[in-house]
Amino acid sequence: LHQWLDDGRASSTAMRLSEPWAAMGRNALLLFVVSGLVAKSMIIWKVTSAGGEAMSLQRWIYLAAFAPLAAPKVASLLFALANLAALYVLLAWLHRHRWYWSV
Repeated sequence: LHQWLDDGRASSTAMRLSEPWAAMGRNALLLFVVSGLVAKSMIIWKVTSAGGEAMSLQRWIYLAAFAPLAAPKVASLLFALANLAALYVLLAWLHRHRWYWSV
């Protein structure tokens, strides 16, 4: 990716731009597993809304934080990007410490 961004020369700009992709790619297996666990956990955990309705934590977060911001498809995209950003924090920390999960 560094070469694609800067035609083979390792510049600091190319390194900075490609760093998030490197962090996610080096721990891709962990990203896959943790994202699945988080998604399933948010579906299983139930919360009670102000109206007394029981709903999944995922639906509650979506309705409370993302649905008021945009149309449903855009709100869903924002929710997915927020999930990815939260997982990226973990992956960036692992990448900074050079801890990689592999098979």
